[in-house]
Amino acid sequence: MKKVAVGVVVLVVLVVGALLVLPSFWDWNAEKGRMAALVKEHTGRDLEIAGNVSLHLLPTPAFSAREVTLANLAEGSGPAMVRLEELRISIGLLPLLRGEILVNSVTLVKPEVLLEVLPDGRANWNFAAAEGAAGERPQVGGAPGGTAEPQAAVRPIRVDSFLIENGVVHYRDARSGREETLSDLNAELAADSLVGPFAASGAGVYEKVPLEFDFSLGQVIEGGATPLSLSLRLPQAAAGGSFVGALSRHADLQTLRGRLQAEGENLARVLRALPLGTLPSESPGLVAQPFSLAAEIGASSTEASAEAVRLVLGPLSLEGRVAAVLGEAPDITASFSTKTVDLDALLALAPEAAQSGTAPAAENPAPPAVDGSGAAPAAGAAGSGPAGLPSGISASLELNAQALLYRGQTVRQLQAAARLEDGRLQVTRATVQLPGSSDASVTGTLTADAQGPRFSGQVEAESDNLRGLLAWLGVDLGMVPAERLRRMVLKTGFDAGGDQVVLRNTDLRLDVSRLTGGAAIALRQRPGLGIALNVDRLNLDAYLPGQAAAAAPAA
Repeated sequence: MKKVAVGVVVLVVLVVGALLVLPSFWDWNAEKGRMAALVKEHTGRDLEIAGNVSLHLLPTPAFSAREVTLANLAEGSGPAMVRLEELRISIGLLPLLRGEILVNSVTLVKPEVLLEVLPDGRANWNFAAAEGAAGERPQVGGAPGGTAEPQAAVRPIRVDSFLIENGVVHYRDARSGREETLSDLNAELAADSLVGPFAASGAGVYEKVPLEFDFSLGQVIEGGATPLSLSLRLPQAAAGGSFVGALSRHADLQTLRGRLQAEGENLARVLRALPLGTLPSESPGLVAQPFSLAAEIGASSTEASAEAVRLVLGPLSLEGRVAAVLGEAPDITASFSTKTVDLDALLALAPEAAQSGTAPAAENPAPPAVDGSGAAPAAGAAGSGPAGLPSGISASLELNAQALLYRGQTVRQLQAAARLEDGRLQVTRATVQLPGSSDASVTGTLTADAQGPRFSGQVEAESDNLRGLLAWLGVDLGMVPAERLRRMVLKTGFDAGGDQVVLRNTDLRLDVSRLTGGAAIALRQRPGLGIALNVDRLNLDAYLPGQAAAAAPAA
């Protein structure tokens, strides 16, 4: 009896050993067709394995395949959706004997992935569009064709390490013409199951910008919140950002909420690192400052918002909120405020080139014509060109500043409100209190076309101490008697565009005089000036220097 038991044990060991060892000697290349058919059944795509295939069970079950290609949609821009130099998979043996699936590692060597959206809106990563390639196989959720397997019957799969070595990801959207590339991707992903939790970290180059990332996502559940965190770093720009929040999934709504933070040593360096193509090599000093951004983010498929926004850029600090209604024509509302803005400090940061005037225009000595209303000759109708304001979006902006320090004095209560709609920017309010007991307001409309921007609006200004206001602006009034230039009230319409400014329906009250009419000013190397004014009364002697100054030798 004892010999029989020993014989049975030996036989079992031999059978198990054979089962573990024999797969190593099997020619798995002969099974490529069966593997391709299985992939075709579940994805509707062709699989090609041009290299060798191997499988062994000792010391741990491992599978490898070289030169693997997964076909793209027939209408795609390229024949392959995925290309791999090598695929390696290692599975834990003891957990497998217990009926558990523990993937020790999955390694993709030099994968090249093409993700694209076709002109008809189909995405090539949507494998559900196999169009019956799988026949009448069961579908999740009890859809026609079979009964879904209960979720409890699906065995959990744990992935300890999912490695990507030197990967490349291309994204193309044929509808918008958008193309993006992530290259030199080296990353590692871990997952406790196919529904999470997930964790990933790595580095890559996005559109020639090196970046590093860390990502974590909790277990994805229906009808609840899943924790989410993401951090990005730009090593060359010494900047980074993070988002920590939660993704909520319900029957007809998915929302994302959390806190966004970003900071860096130099905003200009970040903008130059990003593929924007709009920042000159010598950036303004204000942009080349340390920055930080913090906001509470909320988003869904229909709306998005950023509350408690705080933006700090060098000496400038703004607080506010942004909300957007999403859709074919998004509508954005934003409001920002600040207590004090030191314009003197900001202007000191600007380079000399930014403070200098614009380059001289071509010389044209002929002054513009003007009639009594201040109207200049009408320009030719300008068609909407590439320089026009965006017409597919609506936006409202409010800006408030309690105090602005400029030229050593305080400008108070700056308030501005504007609305962008149908390619026109309507300035509904822009008011400010100036030194010298003065205030000013501007309203109007800004448009833009192929000929450039043009503003048409109304200006109102009033000052009870015009001399003090002009002195603050650096105007030398030493030759004007002290009792003049005391009070001013101005109302005028104006049009500004290109190299011309036109004042129309002007009503100016200066001291005891009143001037009405209009003017046109051509801003050229040799300025042109056309004036049509009516003056009710004017005492020129009162504005001329006194006798002592008049008797002085002429310069």
